[in-house]
Formats: sequence, structure tokens, C-alpha cells
Amino acid sequence: MWIGYPWDLRQIRNPKRGLTKQWLMPQVEHVALSGSVRTTSRRNTPRRWSLELPWLPEADADWLGVLARKLFGPGPFFVVEPSTRNFLAPHQSLGRGPVRQWALTSGTLAAQVDGSVLWSGSAATAELRWLHPVWTRWPVAPGMTVAFRHAAAGYGAGVTFYTRAGAVVSTVSDASGSVAAPVPATATWATPKLFKSDTATLAVPTACFAYDQAIGATWPAGEHCGSFSISNPETVIEKLPNASVTLDLLEQF
Repeated sequence: MWIGYPWDLRQIRNPKRGLTKQWLMPQVEHVALSGSVRTTSRRNTPRRWSLELPWLPEADADWLGVLARKLFGPGPFFVVEPSTRNFLAPHQSLGRGPVRQWALTSGTLAAQVDGSVLWSGSAATAELRWLHPVWTRWPVAPGMTVAFRHAAAGYGAGVTFYTRAGAVVSTVSDASGSVAAPVPATATWATPKLFKSDTATLAVPTACFAYDQAIGATWPAGEHCGSFSISNPETVIEKLPNASVTLDLLEQF
């Protein structure tokens, strides 16, 4: 797995027994005098992850300690681990929700009453870009491979890589609507995008953005955007120089 600040991601061993992922779904019940019951809850449903990392090398255990104590800044931190297959935010991955989840080079986005989002009035060469809800762009690091795919038939897909300062490093694209590429040596950020080929009105399609794995013809709804805070860190020293670390990760939107 990868964990760290967006501009300083480091690869460490995967959890020994996987992850425990608990949905945080607070619901409030409202009981009317008539006896009817209604519930209200928040749109976003973050998760608390609990993980155990046994017998870590000294450098990896030290890095988790640095993050837990926020020695280089408050975070949030970015996490990539193998069980997450779609890093887009949940509603964003379905082409639904607030229009601020995307950016355009031309045209207008408008939310519809059924929850979908329509893109209209664009030039034939316009781009639709998926935005990270915390950092705008998705964190990347050399050594990773990223993949992006959308479900709008007849339109291309691409990923643009940027330096930490925001300068464009390179763009990879494919007319098929699916693209994958290794992260360039100087890249810190990435933006997935759809390339328009006409001026027709288009419903924002379902899409998937993944790290270090291929995207098949089908994919799950977005699981999360990889942004976390760290809580309840605990280090057990069985035999130096190795250490076992347990901690909780709380998703941030």
C-alpha cells in the first residue's frame, strides 16, 4: 500500500489480515405524533478503516509515526491499497450529484431532477475533467500505474500528469474511452478526463479511476477518493528493529 502526504507518498507492506471497513452512516429518527417514523442522514457516508501492519521494517514504522503525529503538517493523508477498485467519490463515479465534482474547458453542466448531470453547449474539442473533492487533482507517485475508464461510447479518455507546482508533465489518451499509464518521474498529481468529439449534449457517464490495477468492462461504484486522517495509532516492539503497528483511518470528504 501507499500512504503519505499527496506530495510524499511512500510504499509500505500491505496489512497482514486485510482491512476492517466500517461504514459511518448516522441516521436520525423522527417520530411524529401520528406514530409515523422518518429518518434523515448525510449524503456522504465515510468509513473507518482498522488495520494491522505486523513486523514492519524500521523505516516504515517510523513513517507511520511521522504521519500519526502530523510532524510535516496536519494532513489529510492519501492512501492507496489493493482492495479499493474505484477511487472516484461515490456519487461522482455515477455521474450524479453536485456539478462542482467536474470541470469543463467548454460548455455548461446542469444537475437534473433525476440526479443525473447534463453537459451541453460545448465545443467539439472540449474536455470533461473529474476533480478530487479534497485536492482537486489526484495524488500520484513514480512507481505507480494509474488507469481511467468511462462509459460514454464514442468519446476518448485521458489522464494528464502535473508537477507539484501544477505544471503539465504529460498527457496520455486513448479514443476507446479507457486508458492506463505509468506515472512520470516528475509527476505529483493526475487528472482523469473525457475528450469530446462533437457538440452534442452528453450525460456525465459512470467512470472509474484506479491505481496499480486494470479496469475491466465493468467496475464498482466509487468507493472513496483516498483521503484520510489517522487515529488510535499503536506500536508494539516484538524484536528490534521491526515493529508492529495498528491504527485507524477515517475517510475525509
